[in-house]
Amino acid sequence: LESDRSGVLGFLDDVTKRRTDRDTLLDHLAHGLMPGHPYRAFVVTFGPGGNGKTQVARLFKGFVGEENAAAVEIDELVNDDFATGDLPGKFINWGDDMSGDGGGTLQELSTLKKASGGSSIRANAKYEKTYDFQNEAAMFFSANEPPRMGEVKPSVKDRLYPIEMPYRFVRDADPDDPLEKEKEPNIADRLLADDAVLRGLLEVVVEHGKRLRENSGEYSMPEGPDERFEIYNQEADPLTSFARTALKPAGPEMK
Repeated sequence: LESDRSGVLGFLDDVTKRRTDRDTLLDHLAHGLMPGHPYRAFVVTFGPGGNGKTQVARLFKGFVGEENAAAVEIDELVNDDFATGDLPGKFINWGDDMSGDGGGTLQELSTLKKASGGSSIRANAKYEKTYDFQNEAAMFFSANEPPRMGEVKPSVKDRLYPIEMPYRFVRDADPDDPLEKEKEPNIADRLLADDAVLRGLLEVVVEHGKRLRENSGEYSMPEGPDERFEIYNQEADPLTSFARTALKPAGPEMK
């Protein structure tokens, strides 16, 4: 049977900044198809509105089947007694409105760490008793402006994979603006409707899964935990971003 990898890979190349970011998305999708939750990881996509992250979410959910995908937000993992009950039996979870408390900070991350690290989670089901389960869904989240992390512990840093999607997809894109690209409406639906594209995506995901196993769960993103956390924090914390871009270390003559 004919397969077409170019459609999906071209789309993911179009929305991501680097090839390694594209491949990290595919690594995590492959992780979601593996039995259990063998690796400690969650992915956060971020960037301006209209940057394609909603279409990526739609593509990934459609690929695994809508019935096999959840849409639990990080806030709901902490504040909604029934949210974790949506995760059992799912391959992926994509929360598309990541936020924090009133100060823009995610203060309580224990449930997220359990969901992205293979620990047991307590779940509530309406009109039923609570029960414990081990999450198998690969956890994806997205935000225009991601909230700050209330913890800077290694247990958070080594799970976090931040994926920047810097482009804006608009009609009549400005050819002089490198961050504007021409919008293709409903591209995820078009890709999902093409059997050759779906076979191509399956082949790619299987290859990423094999590579993950061979490399003991090492994702394609080249940065280590501290560097990944810094990438995320530069976007989540305006002061950190300002200090990095606008301030320079004092020279000897200023001391």
